[in-house]
Amino acid sequence: MKWNEKLQRIIDYVELHLQRKQEKVDMAEIQRIAGCSGSFFQKVFSYTTGISFAEYLRFRKMTLAGYDLQSSDIKIIDLSYRYGYDSPTSFTRAFQQFHGVSPKESRAAGAKLRVFPKMQIACEEQYAWEIRRMPELRMVGKSITIIRDDEHNVTKIPGFWNTCQRDGSFSTMIAMDQGNPKGLFGLFESCDEGAEEEQYFIMTATDCETPEGFVEKTAASLHLGRIRSASAAFQLPSSRDGGIWNRRDCKISISPWRSPRN
Repeated sequence: MKWNEKLQRIIDYVELHLQRKQEKVDMAEIQRIAGCSGSFFQKVFSYTTGISFAEYLRFRKMTLAGYDLQSSDIKIIDLSYRYGYDSPTSFTRAFQQFHGVSPKESRAAGAKLRVFPKMQIACEEQYAWEIRRMPELRMVGKSITIIRDDEHNVTKIPGFWNTCQRDGSFSTMIAMDQGNPKGLFGLFESCDEGAEEEQYFIMTATDCETPEGFVEKTAASLHLGRIRSASAAFQLPSSRDGGIWNRRDCKISISPWRSPRN
């Protein structure tokens, strides 16, 4: 099954559980549909859609909660538990952050609420992936610390690439590149699956001496998830070791303004 087909199935699964079954989204089922680990899926999701999976879930929950408040007499405490919040306080905080008004205020006549419709995947090209075993690599490059599931990572990581291009780090790494195939790696590394912080690296495979201000990493034999299209490919780690970021955009379309349950 193509990646974009798997992604659409996962989005449909999310909608089924949020709207019809009103059950918690099961990450084990999402991993089964995606055919990969949860951490790998979340990296690919944010890479192809521009937002994290946690963000998408939260946006859809808040959209549907707004619809429920304006179309029914459901109690706020019941609504908070329906959408997986531990308390009405945490639900109210998330609701107000998303809509700009409190749940109580949303029921007032003329209240305007934000809508984040269900995603529809519309790729110009069909993508497929494979898991490939790579030999041990010695890599040299730059790094930053990021916070997991931080919505700002979608701008912080591209900003880091831009910085490396402006300050000459790209040129230095490209000159050292001895990889096959050649290219730069975007790597995530964390020592603990439950850690809040992780390191993000931009590196190249090389045996050259490490320049001042750069860092060196040795990646033991690792598995990479390789996503292919007819004209381009990019790679991401199937574990938390790393992968090549050579992106060709997949368009993510948002349904037009209509009922938030569509």
